[in-house]
Amino acid sequence: MLVTAVSTDRISRVDENSTYVELGITFYPHDENQAPKVVKVVMPETWAPKMYLAALNKSIKRHSILSLESMSLQGRTYTTINELQWLFSATKESTHSQLTCSASYIRVFGGVLKKV
Repeated sequence: MLVTAVSTDRISRVDENSTYVELGITFYPHDENQAPKVVKVVMPETWAPKMYLAALNKSIKRHSILSLESMSLQGRTYTTINELQWLFSATKESTHSQLTCSASYIRVFGGVLKKV
């Protein structure tokens, strides 16, 4: 599927592990006759959706492909995209700095969480 836009939706806690949250990502196809594809992924609870999308943007620029894979987290199976879970062990600041230096936030809009 050729994708023209990606958006995020709702974040919910992962019951088994409070260090992660679940994020809905919708991929909008170039072909308007195809339905959008919705995928639920996990990310560190310290990340904003914008940070996940920037990491995804960097991965797509590097590999030119989207790869949906399964990962296990305390007995439950979740989806990961382009093996982004390997970035989760780095600090938020380090990952953010790396994404900023590689211009991965370019073309990523919104996706900022507000503290309530």
